[in-house]
Amino acid sequence: MLDELTLARNELVRLQRKAQELIQQLLDVRVAVSAQRTKINELIRQRSPSMDCLPTELLLPILKLDIDTSTFERKLELARVSRRWRDVILGSSSLWTTVDV
Repeated sequence: MLDELTLARNELVRLQRKAQELIQQLLDVRVAVSAQRTKINELIRQRSPSMDCLPTELLLPILKLDIDTSTFERKLELARVSRRWRDVILGSSSLWTTVDV
């Protein structure tokens, strides 16, 4: 019976060590995940949004699809998206052919 108790205690110690190893592995993975998220966020910040890569000749018709069925307030809302959108919207006379009174 003593041998069985000793074996059970030894198994418990082994399992506890394994649990500690797994906890350490989990902590290491969490650190790696955090570092990877930071890297991805930094890469996203450095990258131009895809809409900013569009030439004006393509961006203008896309904006026009929304603006043609929108109010003056919507034009201003879209103009606040980015400096480029503001310049395109305010500088394109084709978007200002109709002014609601």
